[in-house]
Amino acid sequence: MSSVFVYQPHVHTESGVLSPDLAIDRLLLAQPHGEPLALPRQLLTSAPQLEQLGESACAAAALVLVAAGRGTLLTIGSAHWDPTLSGALAHAVAAKPVAREARRLADCAGLLDWQLTTERVTAAGVERVAQSRIGELAGAEAAISRWSDDAPRGAMLFVSSAHRDTRAAAANGYSVALADPRGQRALAFGYGIVRL
Repeated sequence: MSSVFVYQPHVHTESGVLSPDLAIDRLLLAQPHGEPLALPRQLLTSAPQLEQLGESACAAAALVLVAAGRGTLLTIGSAHWDPTLSGALAHAVAAKPVAREARRLADCAGLLDWQLTTERVTAAGVERVAQSRIGELAGAEAAISRWSDDAPRGAMLFVSSAHRDTRAAAANGYSVALADPRGQRALAFGYGIVRL
């Protein structure tokens, strides 16, 4: 088993798209108060499909901050969790999918006013689960402030939405999108769920 998750983002900049290989050795989940929760880095994935045992894991859209050599990167993901468990264990057993498309945090002015949207994909179609301003996410403002200047090397931080999909059994997949108030500079990704 690898000691790191190799994150290969497509970083959109004014001069084009960069695709660095970033070694991620720490996965963190922001908490409303106090220090972030450390999770096993083996939960990270950029795969287009998640294999899931049973039907209990649920999606929770997340803003994701990534330490990088030329400044912190911003992307989106899903902090999947298991509502049948409590505390840290609920987060430690479910995959954490992360988008490969990313932007430099420094290029995302007014980020607290951007919108994070989650949609559930079912056999019947696509259904919006939640939409939140980044500023409404617990711990977002403090995390963005801290990681703008001092992102821990090799770390990836998920800042999760309080809106969590609890109808996991109906989901064949999820899509997550981030857009500024004018609908520009959007990030979007989706993934399927295969039940074992």
